[in-house]
Amino acid sequence: MIDLRGADVLVTGATGFIGRALCPALAARGARVHALSRSGAKPPGAEASWSCDAANEESLRRLVQQIRPALVYHLAGHVTGSRQASVVLSTFHSKLTSTVNLLVATGSLPGCRVVLAGSLEEPDAAEPVPVSPYAAASAAAASYGALFHALFGQAVLHARLFMVYGPGDPNESRVIPYTIRRLLTGTSPELGLGTRPIDWIYIDDVVSGLIALGETASIQAGSFDLGSGVTHTVREVAQRIAEMIGSAAEIEFGAHAEPERERVRSADLAATRAQLGWSPRVALDEGLARTVAWMREHPTPAR
Repeated sequence: MIDLRGADVLVTGATGFIGRALCPALAARGARVHALSRSGAKPPGAEASWSCDAANEESLRRLVQQIRPALVYHLAGHVTGSRQASVVLSTFHSKLTSTVNLLVATGSLPGCRVVLAGSLEEPDAAEPVPVSPYAAASAAAASYGALFHALFGQAVLHARLFMVYGPGDPNESRVIPYTIRRLLTGTSPELGLGTRPIDWIYIDDVVSGLIALGETASIQAGSFDLGSGVTHTVREVAQRIAEMIGSAAEIEFGAHAEPERERVRSADLAATRAQLGWSPRVALDEGLARTVAWMREHPTPAR
């Protein structure tokens, strides 16, 4: 087990939903947390904050050489499920270019571990064609991570994240915070048919899984699913939220078209449990209740 006390840990995308939850958890373990984002804002738990676009190779290289982190969590990248051609280049650079830049920049640091955040939408043997530009970029980033380990011996781990939810999500266009906010204000949520089964995973469980990847010295490479291992449809989740809130507003299913080629899969937790000793602890109903309670106390979106 790697002791993070006193270690310099760099978190890219630190002001996003997962980054803002990860930084204080790392600080609680004694790490010196360096938060990187385009804005340079300092999230809770960060000892230092830096403004940098990870897609800019020279800027990122200088920053990495200045910090010389022992561990890096690469969470940066514009996450979108859009299937539009207009997002191809922006997604390519924010996700893939930034990942390759980071791997090159950290490759000269002895013992530096890199944890890459991936996506449930990445292709596999069963469905080898990516379903979106983001899925393609994320899969390519994971491939580069495997390449850097195989050729250069760098410790690069890939965390395939399933549908993360919980308190503090600044993007209230996502299904769970959107549905909660609408129902709390007595407004009918407008959703698709809601028939897609999704593996929902609570933010605290994701954070504990990411920390396990950073601390487990025996693991130097590989992809690991961080999900619940079970699926629930969007319709089922929305109905559970409605029951918890007790709103008179009705949910409008079928109000808009569903995205094309949606990926349906649940996390395979066998390898994750065996190698990391990690399992999710927060059941869906408990996680939804915590999220509803937090959003009742915070009438405006997190910033």
